[in-house]
Amino acid sequence: MKTSGRRRRIGLAAMGAIAVLAAAGLDAEARPQGQDGRGRPRGVDPACARECAPRECLSELRRAGRACAQETCGEEIAAMREACAADRTSDACRAAREALRTCAAPCMDGSEAAAAACREESAACVAECPRIDAAGKDRACVGDCVGDARECAAPAREEVAACREGCADLRDAARAACQADPGSEACVSARADAETCIESCTAPFQDATSACFAGLRSCVAACPEAAAE
Repeated sequence: MKTSGRRRRIGLAAMGAIAVLAAAGLDAEARPQGQDGRGRPRGVDPACARECAPRECLSELRRAGRACAQETCGEEIAAMREACAADRTSDACRAAREALRTCAAPCMDGSEAAAAACREESAACVAECPRIDAAGKDRACVGDCVGDARECAAPAREEVAACREGCADLRDAARAACQADPGSEACVSARADAETCIESCTAPFQDATSACFAGLRSCVAACPEAAAE
């Protein structure tokens, strides 16, 4: 990502803010919305958009948040785990969660600014990605180009779906570990294993769809101008 240097300059305190409660299973990941409402920008080279995604930046925030919570709130985390082990809806569990939030509050300083910096960096990167310009082009021609691109990407979609099915056991293991103890090392490790498996399926798919995108972009560029009405 072109602006990785800027990301490294984000203050450590701010980096720790977005998921300071992750070690106790209380984290909530920010999911910035893309132009299509599902986190994926429209009309942009998918490989480039993926490279620009803020996931790495946000992951850094979560990792720093876990370290912050574990370093400053170890007793509160242990107390919350003990209180919530039997009944996560009990008064004792709720009180322990609140005590942990209070302890972790200093680590939350700058959380919104840090997350916003990740999203702004991502948006600036995506703005530089190759994109399709269909303005003024014949709509029928553009539609044919899109159909060809979908057909081009279909085999890759089938392959990535089959590949991800092979990650099912790892996803189940992560789900079980995190349900038992969301803040445990076993949960963190199992989740990382599942994400690595899924990532290994996604990278080749993105390469294939990027090639199809390049064909789509060339096809649209070659379309005639729309007839004047």
